Amino acid sequence: MILHEGIHLDVLMADYTADPCPEPSLSASVIRTLIDRSPATAKRFHPRFGAQSSVSREADLGSAAHALLLEGRDQIHVVTEFEDYRKKAAREERDTARAAGKIPIFEREFAAVESMAEIAASALASRAPDGRSEVTLLWRESGVWARARPDWLADKVVDLKTTKNAEPDAWIRRTLFPSGYDLSVAWYLRGLEALGEPREEYLFLVQEVFEPFDYSWITIDEESIERANRAIDCAVKMWSYCLESDRWPGYDKRVHMAQIPPYRAERYEELETRP
Repeated sequence: MILHEGIHLDVLMADYTADPCPEPSLSASVIRTLIDRSPATAKRFHPRFGAQSSVSREADLGSAAHALLLEGRDQIHVVTEFEDYRKKAAREERDTARAAGKIPIFEREFAAVESMAEIAASALASRAPDGRSEVTLLWRESGVWARARPDWLADKVVDLKTTKNAEPDAWIRRTLFPSGYDLSVAWYLRGLEALGEPREEYLFLVQEVFEPFDYSWITIDEESIERANRAIDCAVKMWSYCLESDRWPGYDKRVHMAQIPPYRAERYEELETRP
């Protein structure tokens, strides 16, 4: 599937992740890899260069809950014959489901997935009603193709995340910035602006994968978005250079000096004061 610039409303997730642009495109995940790792790694994990994705069990649960909420029951394959993936037949069923663009979930897990989806739906209704799920954005960014797929697009953008710990301060400190989600915020907002659909607000709906499936709402300040946009500008230039030259640099091969982080130094000092 090759699509033109614009806002597309009926693109399947499997088609989006395979990259429906005329040329290998930039997405938020590619940008994070360019910035936090290297162009060589970004190429390795890009679908247009033959990458195969791997999915954890926790990610499957979160993805299934989101799929049930945003795309419907048809996106989920319930595994009824097996309790785990130790048997070859179970692994084959799992792999077949994924190849068909479905998320495999054991029957014993499906009730939890339904509960997660119901709670998330209630949360969305409270803060971002009348939205649309899984809208695909395709645009040109300084000469390269770009894509994004907001989870929920209403009068604001809502990004659904699942986690083991949705306490706001902990998620911001341990996940939001370490995972580069500030880059995702900036990328999605600039995509909407490029296509004439600007939004002023971007919210993370962060939900735990354990009962009672509690959640929190988190946003990001303007200064952080501006810093992320400057980093994205660098990533766009990097991607354009790599595509044109077919050169994909890896990690810096100089010897890098490691310095003890403050928290570790404090720990050592604490030990020295003990009797």
